[in-house]
Amino acid sequence: MAKLTLKNFGQENNQKLIPDIEVDKEHKLRFGKHIITIRKNSGHSICGVLIDVDSKFLFVGDDIIRTNDGKKILPYFAQNDIDLVGEALKSILVYSKDKVIIPGHGKIIASRKQLMSD
Repeated sequence: MAKLTLKNFGQENNQKLIPDIEVDKEHKLRFGKHIITIRKNSGHSICGVLIDVDSKFLFVGDDIIRTNDGKKILPYFAQNDIDLVGEALKSILVYSKDKVIIPGHGKIIASRKQLMSD
């Protein structure tokens, strides 16, 4: 999927940008004492992922964007597919339970409860 995204930028042959591991659904790895789970989450981009670190932090990329003071910003839909975006947001709700949510840009979201109430 990364190659498709890179093609949009004329970079599909740039070996430095092509990942070594392609995540079909989920991939777990150990980094020192940390467990990192990467899940495919096509929404903002077709090669989007959620990155869970130690079941405490969830990096959600550009599927959620906030200003530095926490105001919501509607993300750009790179794939122009609102259904993909909706599914990606549903996945974020599922996997964000009891985690700090780290958006692609802006202020960190302390909890899923805060995400829902903002």
